[in-house]
Amino acid sequence: MTNELLSLCDYQINDDSRKTLSMKEFPRLAALGNSQLIIPLQESLSANLPPTSSLESTHQPFPSNAPTFESASHPHLVAPDFHQLAEFFDEIDIMHSLAKPRKITIQGSDGQVYMFLGKPKDDLRKDARLMDFNSIINKLLKANSESRRRHLRE
Repeated sequence: MTNELLSLCDYQINDDSRKTLSMKEFPRLAALGNSQLIIPLQESLSANLPPTSSLESTHQPFPSNAPTFESASHPHLVAPDFHQLAEFFDEIDIMHSLAKPRKITIQGSDGQVYMFLGKPKDDLRKDARLMDFNSIINKLLKANSESRRRHLRE
């Protein structure tokens, strides 16, 4: 999947007025839309430590029900909450900036819609730092009872 996403990011766009691409132009990527891969969400990539007061050995550091690209029609999925078809949306938006990042939309196995940006030939360290900052802000908001009550997050 990584190679196919990179080919989407590196796809040359000669027409500056073009605002969208079609997933039909990337059939190998579209075919990977029904796989057992976990959708790379921040909560799926960050391990949660158990509370210090917890003595339970059943702590789950990662979510057990993380959404995947896999559809419910797959034979070994029997959980009742996996009822949606996971897929890439056909339209790929080209953002208006110098790098022209591509926005892809994915409907996960949980029915939620997730959007991701693919940036061609870009230094992603600044983006990673911003994600780390957002993660710290979310932890601080989660620690405060008033912000938890108001469901605040980044």
